[in-house]
Amino acid sequence: MRDTGKIEPLGATALQWLALDLHARLIIDEKCEILWWNQPAKELLSRQSGLEVRGDVLAVIDGSSQAKLRCLLQEARHKPTSTCIEQTGNEGWLVLRCVGVTSSADLMFCLAISRAGDGEVWRFDHLDECFGLTPAEHRVLQDLLAGYEAEALSTRLAVSMETTRTHIKSIYAKVGVNTREGLFARVRGFRA
Repeated sequence: MRDTGKIEPLGATALQWLALDLHARLIIDEKCEILWWNQPAKELLSRQSGLEVRGDVLAVIDGSSQAKLRCLLQEARHKPTSTCIEQTGNEGWLVLRCVGVTSSADLMFCLAISRAGDGEVWRFDHLDECFGLTPAEHRVLQDLLAGYEAEALSTRLAVSMETTRTHIKSIYAKVGVNTREGLFARVRGFRA
């Protein structure tokens, strides 16, 4: 970027883009003061399920985990990093991914927050197009990625176990893998 006159409009455009994201995103300062957040972040934090907003400050509900947040920011000064914070009421975990960014002379932290362990399902786009999957294979693949095992898939789709296994073998062949772990690794980049 050579034209510095374009930097400010680009920053505003980037924030508008992040505002449309389906996942919780925040920008905070070193004191955890929220400088910007999108609607999914506001909704997540309003539930007070591990993190909350006190005034304009991001805080961990369980005071003993506040040190985890401080440690996350300290590590994020040097490299992207992550941590997890247990949600209240045994509702699973919040995963916080953080990177420190310097703007002018100020250090800010960009946070992405996702819920883990509570059934949140990621969306994977364009797998059918990229790997030439039939509609049935695509549905089976989406369910595999959501954590269903072959037996549960068979019941869920009201097809025989043999048909389910045939779909899974075909998916593996088209994606170019031999194991479920390989499948997950191969399609990870398609996660929306």
